[in-house]
Amino acid sequence: MALRLAGTPIGPNDTAIAGHAIAACAILVTNNVREFERVPGLVLEDWVR
Repeated sequence: MALRLAGTPIGPNDTAIAGHAIAACAILVTNNVREFERVPGLVLEDWVR
């Protein structure tokens, strides 16, 4: 909801993925960093770079 109110929403599937990673205290490995870096509290790792 906060991302939508800020005008930077992400898709519903990405929201579920990010929420699960945060709840599990996990690092999210993705090459879609641009989308997920907007999620506060989400730790990302880009193995493509």
